[in-house]
Amino acid sequence: MQRLWLSWDWEGARTDIDRALALAPGNADAHRRRGQLLMTLGSVSAAREEFLKATDLDPLNSANWAWLSEAEIWLRHFDAGEHALQRSLGLLSDSAPDFYIEHMATLSLRKGDVEAAARWAQNFADPRDRKGWMAVVEYSAGRTAHARETRDAVLAKLGNKDPYAAARLNAWFGDRDAAFTFLEQSYARHVPWLRGLKFDTALEGLHSDPRWAALLKKMNLPLD
Repeated sequence: MQRLWLSWDWEGARTDIDRALALAPGNADAHRRRGQLLMTLGSVSAAREEFLKATDLDPLNSANWAWLSEAEIWLRHFDAGEHALQRSLGLLSDSAPDFYIEHMATLSLRKGDVEAAARWAQNFADPRDRKGWMAVVEYSAGRTAHARETRDAVLAKLGNKDPYAAARLNAWFGDRDAAFTFLEQSYARHVPWLRGLKFDTALEGLHSDPRWAALLKKMNLPLD
């Protein structure tokens, strides 16, 4: 997984995964990793098929369902995305983790259900995430002035510690210049989460900007 998560060596990752599946076609982890690579490359429908295979082969692995939900939500298969999230959560022994809460908040926003998104956002364990998401929800509800105040307070606390989180928050608000500034910082610091560029809902509003294509080229990712 180092080639995928850390080195951003997409072809090398593909070779490793293909070799693993050639040796063990029924390896659920390898199918999930192929799906993760396809998500990174922007082939979300193909990734979904790999995640479906992974859940069939190993239905007791929470990660398989979590990644399936990611693909379903991006494809706007909202009922299927929520079902996969519920299956993932049901396999965890702890209370709902933040990834589950973020997925449900994202799903609610994509459905246009701002009130549901607000309810989910209040459940984040991390106060920074909770405030950041409440800012996004308020902005989506049209309460822009207070939303920007809350966002700016979150960004001030973030500083330069997490440029990718800052990029996402600015992108939700449509502040493209700030978003791309922080994305470039993320690239310079090789932030691992940058591999999720092409399937990050928060960044979807940046896709039409010429700087988006330039960033994809720098990362050797296919253009939209």
